Amino acid sequence: MAMTIEIEPAGAHIVVSVLIMTIALIWSVVKCFGFGKPKQADPTPFTDSLPALGDTPLTATELSHRRNQETMKKQIAYLERNRQLAFAEVCRVYARRIKIDENIHNLKEAIKKAELPRDIGRVAEMKKRIRHFWKEQEECYGMVDDISHRMYLMLMQRLTLRRKIDRLDMQMECNRLADILYPQVPFELLDDVKEDVKK
Repeated sequence: MAMTIEIEPAGAHIVVSVLIMTIALIWSVVKCFGFGKPKQADPTPFTDSLPALGDTPLTATELSHRRNQETMKKQIAYLERNRQLAFAEVCRVYARRIKIDENIHNLKEAIKKAELPRDIGRVAEMKKRIRHFWKEQEECYGMVDDISHRMYLMLMQRLTLRRKIDRLDMQMECNRLADILYPQVPFELLDDVKEDVKK
């Protein structure tokens, strides 16, 4: 059984006008209070009065610190390039040592297979070559030790330069913060202010 609603033509105007006014009222309320839409951020974001560290121009001392840092970064790049070359040299020496080990092993195998009374001259020659290869092997070990020590020294120099760069960064940031926090205090009296703050 279906249910039908019948509206008289005279009452249709009233129902339609009430519906239109209700929709208009709901739409104006939603638009005024912004219920259906996510709230947009304020176009002028909050900024406090302190300037950002990176936005203000560098002072003369900061510029000199920056130049020192750039020089140290170039030194670090040079040290790293030399360290890579030294590592390649270590790899070459290691490959040479492996070849020497193979040669010594082959000569020892040949001595084992030799017939002693007849091949005594050839065995003596092979033993001389083995002694020569042992000396060369010791030289390879010495070269690797020297190169590894040089690489260690370069690494320590690199770390020292990196620490100096970080120290200059901290010093510049501390000076910048001191200028922001104590703009009225002369730089000479800043140490006294720090002592007062500590107390």
